[in-house]
Amino acid sequence: MCNELVARGFSQVEALIVGENRIGDLGLKCKYRELGFIKDAEQMREAYWQSDVYVTTSHEENLPTTIMESLSCGVPVAAFAVGGIPEMLVASGEHQTGFLVPKLGVRWGTTDIFMEQMVDELSNYIVSPESEVNHIKQNCREFALQNYSANQIALAYEQVYRAQGSSM
Repeated sequence: MCNELVARGFSQVEALIVGENRIGDLGLKCKYRELGFIKDAEQMREAYWQSDVYVTTSHEENLPTTIMESLSCGVPVAAFAVGGIPEMLVASGEHQTGFLVPKLGVRWGTTDIFMEQMVDELSNYIVSPESEVNHIKQNCREFALQNYSANQIALAYEQVYRAQGSSM
């Protein structure tokens, strides 16, 4: 993705890579920083805050905590529409929190996974007016508070337990 963004003229793109890099040379043409494995919540929050967008390229997922974390830090998410991810993001409109790309939007090249639709979404976001970017970031934070705060999760569990109790 970084290489395609650079090829499109976005020379200031920088990737923050979290986790162990077991691949070695990633072959990235953009600037990048490998942050390694982060187990401290404050360091992870700082990594999100350094980001303009969180990108997950998972082809199979359930309900990724990293998306909740990103949104709660006010960082939009770009992801494939797999598993529970579409329920975690608002992909368009006034309350947009990120970008969803159909899994079928992935095209396999000879050696690389080429994510043209995702790169299109990111390209459009990069050139968006600052007011639009700030609006999306605010949406992310509000969405996370409304859906993923400890209080909201507790209420959701309570509703499930009450529903289960009444059906017995």
